[in-house]
Order: sequence, then structure tokens, then C-alpha cells
Amino acid sequence: MKYIKLFENFDYTQIPSDIKKTLDEYTDFFIDKFDWNSKMDEYGNSFNKWYDNYRDEQLLKNKNKLLLALSSDLVLLKKRKLADKKLEAFEELIIPVLGDKVLLPALSKFEEDILLDPNLTISELEKEMEKAKGIFGEEGNIDQRKIQQSEIFKGDNISLPAFERFVSKNPEYKGVFDTWKKLFDTSIELTLKDLNAFRSSTSFDSILNLYKYIKELN
Repeated sequence: MKYIKLFENFDYTQIPSDIKKTLDEYTDFFIDKFDWNSKMDEYGNSFNKWYDNYRDEQLLKNKNKLLLALSSDLVLLKKRKLADKKLEAFEELIIPVLGDKVLLPALSKFEEDILLDPNLTISELEKEMEKAKGIFGEEGNIDQRKIQQSEIFKGDNISLPAFERFVSKNPEYKGVFDTWKKLFDTSIELTLKDLNAFRSSTSFDSILNLYKYIKELN
């Protein structure tokens, strides 16, 4: 079948590289699925030219669908940021009053490495955490990782179980706990909600720049 160029004023390959990188995170929202083998058989040596044109066509055809996906992600990221700020501000108020009894314990670098190891089973994790209780390594030397403080688990975050235990002994703080729990649950819920982008790490600014670019296409 002869290939015919449909769009002379738009070329996907000319999209700025930073914009295109983000756009590649949203292919499901602007490229309809097709059978690659049948299309390659149909167009033969002209397949690449056909696909370039098809991609142009799909982006313009599904522009509004893509914009909806992008705007949804922008709203979600804004909500996440606002929820995290509200939680952080409230915790800054109550931690000085409640004290260390509601906080996660500070961990060592050794314990940090254990908790961040995705390959450990529960039983292996428990055994390794037992090893973390002493400062010596297997050869009898002081293991520096056991005395160096973790940069991630610093002991400055509120622990839900610790806060619950604190409130069970100090019921006058039940209202404070309920307010914190509501803010905490909202933050967690928004954090766990997936973006439309393939990667959850796709930034607000990159999505916004893509949104502005797509909105101007015609």
C-alpha cells in the first residue's frame, strides 16, 4: 500500500527532547493499539514512514484524551503536595508536646540496609535485625554501619503504633490523634494512587510543560 503523508505542519520527531521524554510516559493515551506484524506486512519498506505519520495523526486525534490524563496527574500531584504540607505542619506542632514516645526509633546504617533490601525474606530480615543489636561484625571488629545513623530513618517521624499506645495511656490526646490520623491517611492514600504516567516519579513541572505544549497543538 502506498504511504501518504497526511500532516505537513506537524512532525512528532521535531518535538523538543525534554517534552518528548515526558510524552513517552503517556503513549497509551494517544496511540491506539494495532497489530505490528500485520502493519509491517501491509506497508513493507514504507512501514517506518507510515508509523511516523500514524503517530502524528494519533497525537492530534487523541489530544483531548491526553490532556485529560495530564490534567488529572497535575491535580493529583498538587493534592499530594498540599496533603504532605498539612501533615508536616501539624506534626511540627504536636511532636514537641508529645515527645519521643510517639516517634519511630532512629536506626543505624546497618538497619537501613536491611530494611531496604528487597530480596530478604521475613525470617532473614529478623535474623539480620538481631545482628544489628551489637556493634561488632562477624570478624569481631566494630562495624561502622552499626554506629552510623541512617539518613533515612532518623527517628523524627511519628509511628502509628507508638502514637496509638501513647493515646491508650493518655486518652486526653485522642482528639489530637484523630486529627493526625485523618491527615496521615489522606497523605498515604494520595501517595499510593497511581499517576497516568508510566513512572510514578514523573515530576509536576515536566507534566505541566507537556500539558502546555499539547494544548497548543492544532
